[in-house]
Amino acid sequence: VSKNGRDSNNGRSQSKAFATIDKAIEAAADGDTILVWPGEYVEEISFMGKAITVRSAADAAVLIGANYACTFSMGENCDSVLANFVITGCGRSGIFCDGSSPTLKNLTIVDNQTGILAYGGANPQITNCILWKNTDASLSAWKASYAWDISYSCVQAAATDNISWTAGNINTDPLFANLAGGDYHLRSPYGRYAPQSGAWMTDSVMSPCIDAGDPFEYPRDEQVPNGNRMNMGAYGGTPYASKSSGPRCP
Repeated sequence: VSKNGRDSNNGRSQSKAFATIDKAIEAAADGDTILVWPGEYVEEISFMGKAITVRSAADAAVLIGANYACTFSMGENCDSVLANFVITGCGRSGIFCDGSSPTLKNLTIVDNQTGILAYGGANPQITNCILWKNTDASLSAWKASYAWDISYSCVQAAATDNISWTAGNINTDPLFANLAGGDYHLRSPYGRYAPQSGAWMTDSVMSPCIDAGDPFEYPRDEQVPNGNRMNMGAYGGTPYASKSSGPRCP
């Protein structure tokens, strides 16, 4: 974990990182960005009502919670941002929102009891995410009439679910590199990062989540060729995003 933006406490570099994400959040102030180094973090974090950004610093970190990996329950709004994480192995839900409406971007939420659970009028802003193979549901709210504010995301859900499918959402197998083995990088014939070896390899098929993120958002640090468009999922916008055959960035 590494926290930018203030001189208090540690967390100014990888060598002086906070021991847990929660410790970094406790020390953060509104407007701070917390950068989380790669690895598995078995903890249940809360944003504590703070308008901060919590984002992976390199290849996507993995969040695992006994019940929930991340909870928003103190009135958080769109200025509270969780981005570029794999969230898996949670006994109840990957993300729990109660009366809060955070921004959830470029997350891969897979193999939890439920992907995202919303209560108390929560309305999370969900974009560029992948929600797949969650046991009960990808998205669950306390009342059937709940309308999810989700766009440019890959959601394993029934056509009858109350989701706007007109805003770039898809309901197609994301073609992870190795779902059973926990490698959620996207398959691509043009290049996919293999974390076990640190090398790039190619596949015979291409994930539909590549170049399928919000077309109005620049792909940031994605390596070229990247189609000038961000990938869905935890690696979108990072140097570890799978490549496409699109034009090189100018």
